[in-house]
Amino acid sequence: MKHARKLLLSALSGLFFFVSACDNTVDINAPWKEVLVVYGLLNPTDSVHYIKINKAFLNENTGALEAASTSDSLYFNDLEVKIIRVEDNVVFTCIQDNSIRKDSGLFAYDRNTLWTFKSRLSQFNNYRIDITRRSTGLKVTAQTAICGPASVLAPAQDTFSTLNLQLENIPVIYSSGQNTGSYDVQMELVYDEFPAADTFMKTRKSITWNMLRDQRTNFFGGGVRLTNIIPRTAFFQFVAARIKADPLLRRRVQHVNIRFYGGAPQLVDYISVSEPSIGIVQKQADYTNITNGLGIFSSRYIQTIPRVKLDQNSKLVFNARPEIKPLNFVF
Repeated sequence: MKHARKLLLSALSGLFFFVSACDNTVDINAPWKEVLVVYGLLNPTDSVHYIKINKAFLNENTGALEAASTSDSLYFNDLEVKIIRVEDNVVFTCIQDNSIRKDSGLFAYDRNTLWTFKSRLSQFNNYRIDITRRSTGLKVTAQTAICGPASVLAPAQDTFSTLNLQLENIPVIYSSGQNTGSYDVQMELVYDEFPAADTFMKTRKSITWNMLRDQRTNFFGGGVRLTNIIPRTAFFQFVAARIKADPLLRRRVQHVNIRFYGGAPQLVDYISVSEPSIGIVQKQADYTNITNGLGIFSSRYIQTIPRVKLDQNSKLVFNARPEIKPLNFVF
């Protein structure tokens, strides 16, 4: 027994020296690999479309902050970018555009390269992006359907409608567009602000209220009727919270703009996965519909019902509300 114990101690001792002699350096960096990142949302209400293509990689010889401040670390210089209409293989060649300036900040802003093409897009077609890097032969691709318009019934059907604030609730009723998975709805209040002592010194201002957020359609063929009843008190409280009371100022409502933002199913999934985690475990899943790359290539439809007026009785209700009175809205 004593002899067996000595052999065990001798073996453990040898194992200790063997382990201590090994290289225990941990390389936290994966092998260097350049990754192409694509962000493109095709909107059929636009005639000019923009695609953002960046590169992302981990470089063990350069710090992340240093790389971010250098334009060459962010953009490829040898790409061929095409958009193909799938049904008939019509090709739209994208060109580089540096005309839109980037705000200053952590990332390099001396250059803001986007890829652009011109075309009217149809909700009845699918579109594919094909990207080729000439120096390596890397091919990146993705495909999307195009969102169609919603059919809006309330709170206003068109610019000739009026917004009714006399009832306790504001209805938001619409039928979904084709290839659309979710909607956000906003109402922008546009008003004039001027000194009480000089009513000719007007300043046009606006605030935007998020009426609905991420309302799912659960069917992508379109025609899903979505009905929402929103208490008008929520609108009055929003206005009171966003506009600062000032006894020296007067204000006058001009109109509201109502906007519907529809997103394709891939975009909805991308946003859902990218939302911050509220649990203890902060690990998030990754979502991309880009083959051989990362990011999102999808569609959205933005439609605006502009310059919707408040009828006279609604103006009376608005100005007389206890939340609104301190803001000095007048006719």
